Amino acid sequence: MISPLPRRARAGLAVVLATVALGVARPAAADQVVDDSTFGQGGAVSFDFDGALDSPSAVVLQPDGKILVAGSATIAGDSDLAVLRLLPDGSPDPTFSGGTGTYLYDSGGWDTGSGVALAPDGRIVAVGDASGQQLVIRLLADGTPDPSFDTDGVVVASQGSFGAVLVQGDGRIVVGGTTPVDYIHQSDAVLARYTTAGALDPTFGTGGQTVVDTGSSGSGSLWESVASLAQLDDGAFAAAGKLGRSSYNPNDDLSDTLFFRFTAGGSLDAGFNGTGYRSFNFGGPDEGVGVLADSGGRAVFGAKVYNATVALLRLSADGSLDPTFGSGGQMRTGPRLEAMARGVGGTILVASGGLSSHLVRYTHDGAIDTSFGGGSYESDLYPGTEFPSGIAVLPDGRVLYASRAYYTDTDSDWLVQRVTFAPDPPAPAPSPQPAPNSGRSGYWMASSSGGVYAFGDAHYYGAPQAAMVAITASPSGNGYWAVGASGAVYAFGDARFLGGNPALRAGESVASLSATPDGAGYWLFTNQGRAFAYGAARHFGDMGATRLNGPVLGSVATPSGNGYYMVASDGGIFAFGDAAFSGSMGGRHLNGPIVGLAPDPDGSGYWLVASDGGIFAFDAPFRGSAGAIRLNKPVIGMVAYGNGYLMVASDGGIFNYSDKAFVGSLGASPPPAPIVGVTALR
Repeated sequence: MISPLPRRARAGLAVVLATVALGVARPAAADQVVDDSTFGQGGAVSFDFDGALDSPSAVVLQPDGKILVAGSATIAGDSDLAVLRLLPDGSPDPTFSGGTGTYLYDSGGWDTGSGVALAPDGRIVAVGDASGQQLVIRLLADGTPDPSFDTDGVVVASQGSFGAVLVQGDGRIVVGGTTPVDYIHQSDAVLARYTTAGALDPTFGTGGQTVVDTGSSGSGSLWESVASLAQLDDGAFAAAGKLGRSSYNPNDDLSDTLFFRFTAGGSLDAGFNGTGYRSFNFGGPDEGVGVLADSGGRAVFGAKVYNATVALLRLSADGSLDPTFGSGGQMRTGPRLEAMARGVGGTILVASGGLSSHLVRYTHDGAIDTSFGGGSYESDLYPGTEFPSGIAVLPDGRVLYASRAYYTDTDSDWLVQRVTFAPDPPAPAPSPQPAPNSGRSGYWMASSSGGVYAFGDAHYYGAPQAAMVAITASPSGNGYWAVGASGAVYAFGDARFLGGNPALRAGESVASLSATPDGAGYWLFTNQGRAFAYGAARHFGDMGATRLNGPVLGSVATPSGNGYYMVASDGGIFAFGDAAFSGSMGGRHLNGPIVGLAPDPDGSGYWLVASDGGIFAFDAPFRGSAGAIRLNKPVIGMVAYGNGYLMVASDGGIFNYSDKAFVGSLGASPPPAPIVGVTALR
């Protein structure tokens, strides 16, 4: 019999946190997934609040590397919602929530925490229930209640609970959960949106919410719920949950999985399976616990199946199984799925539990990824059983996950673990990162409303769903930055958030973002020619003190990162640092304004493109133009691609002049909002 390990307690204001010694990491082999010895003790840290049943539910990584974990903490026989923030090494953050590292909410009854999300401005949103009522809490970045959110940072709504949350790019909060119908026998699923002030958003659903009753019948009580949410590239919302039953019938398998699709306005999407939802039964009690956004309006859903098998599915926007994923749209293998997350390169990480916890990584299209420790990782650090509930992936591919770890049936702790790769974390991510020009073909487009559209080998990592002006790929091609006119920066995949929202002058707006070659820095450029440097990027000068003949609309960094170009709509080129001036169209007659700039891959020159598709080459080979083609919509930008360039029109039409493959466009089916930017795999 394994005895519980000794706990070393540290007193806080209202909570006791303890870190337990959690064993020794296993010997590492080449390419093996191993416990990260730089995190906690031997790769894990455990937190005990009051020696009773504590349960984490979600984990989120902040751009600065800090870690948010939310869940429930039992203190003096009463459950509270808890949000814990850890430093990157696993220790509690002494700057959070008045120095305790933990925010606790106690309504005076039984409260639980089910989800946590990070707003673009760094504020934190947690959801759950307060004594059986729906609960939304917003905290400032320092972990104190936000007084601008319903005056005290807390919204206690109607009966029920919220189990999932996401924050849109404009700060509005979308939540999913359940609401009772008769308080005894039935409850329905609910999706709701709150304004930044904490009120139900009247532009969403009906009066701020949509209640879903599938009309299912069966013996005993019935309830529907939402447990996970994602916003898709077309603005719609996907949700996973369950249709549950309480029954004395031994032939009743008690619960089915429910997947939902809602429009961007919050209504059920009738184009999805004709109803807006679809149920699955995987041969036993099961429930939907995860959903990940994919490209083209698709979503990857995960179900917990109690006969201990993974159930991953990719559904198209119409609710049909996507035959390009797994086997006929499904992957059914491995131990029971408890939590899931998107990994680098579009991969899918799945966490399972039991006497030990397991991680399995799947490729973007649903095959087991054998480059991840031969296909899986198993943890045996904890003396009891472990049930993961939240998972997140660092930009370098390391995996962080939180579990409910049991000492006994009446004593469980929060267990947070991080795994890395042997030998030490590689400089590119563990999933092999293709070098520039490695043969991958693909690109992304961004719309003015915040949609992101991925083509070819370019994977979808998320979208801000807020007004955008530009998009820029990370150097590895495993992420991107999206930029708003105010200078708001949204980082996805392995793109790092390093700052944004510069102080702008009257009439000034941000026009573009360019990154350093290693992705450790970037610049924001404005229409008035000013440059703002973040992270490792250096400021080499700008045009802020000069009267321009036309607004600056694009930029690009030099291959060394020691300089940059800006281009104005009249064709003027402004070179700074080691950027070499090779000519411009300034002062020349143009049939249409210049709308984009792309560097020659050999670093010796550049191309300009006009709105009519005309190309102007300076110390760079001319690859072709669309100047003689009748365009449905004007060209709005260009990007270097292979040995040449591609340009994009506002309707999403793509014109490719390079040795890389054309992998699709939106020209035949333009998006609801115009395309404003394009970026590509190098």
